[in-house]
Amino acid sequence: MSGFFKELFRTQIYKRRQGRVTRQVTFAALAIGMVLGIWQVAGLMQGWGDDIASLVHTEPTTTYSFSANHEEVLAPLWEEMHGGQKLIVQALQAEGGPVEQGELLKKSTSTDKHLDDLKESGIVKPDYSGEKGKAFASFLSVLFMLVPFACMAVGIWISFRIVNVHAFADFLIAVEAEMKKVSWPDSPTLMRSTIVVLVTIFFLAAILYAFDFVWRTIFTYVLPVL
Repeated sequence: MSGFFKELFRTQIYKRRQGRVTRQVTFAALAIGMVLGIWQVAGLMQGWGDDIASLVHTEPTTTYSFSANHEEVLAPLWEEMHGGQKLIVQALQAEGGPVEQGELLKKSTSTDKHLDDLKESGIVKPDYSGEKGKAFASFLSVLFMLVPFACMAVGIWISFRIVNVHAFADFLIAVEAEMKKVSWPDSPTLMRSTIVVLVTIFFLAAILYAFDFVWRTIFTYVLPVL
């Protein structure tokens, strides 16, 4: 194993001119396998990142409370205010502190327009919260996107170095040498052999279909009658 790890940090190509085709095909197969495997893991990692981010990230919410000088603004407008606006003011006074927008409208049985009018008048002020963990969620999203690409680069490099490990490279060189000794058939011979194989496959398929049809008929129609 120590020799293999040392090989990972080398840049030389072992026996550059020997077994080139076999080594290139082997490298391509290893690299594609690693890339596809890491791509699958990347999909899982993205899901893990979303789950982790959801633990610390909350949806934005809005709470309302009285502004600092609300009493000065409220006094001259009170008589002219809409009933829904008065109900919102009374609900805030009853709570004595910030109230979430939806809960405030529910308690006062008012509408968003009444709340917006109070906000424009300077009687109430909104406070936006709920962005906790947003930066962390963004960091996880970027991290889980970059890590797979880094792993792919490392996987491709490992695939390249594997075909240069001396023992494995010598094996691939020997394989290519033996492949060059193979006597490949000419086109007519290849055509005849292909036809024989196809005819044999269809013949066997027909026999299997016949057996299946006979036994299915026996078990479906004959045995129930007997």
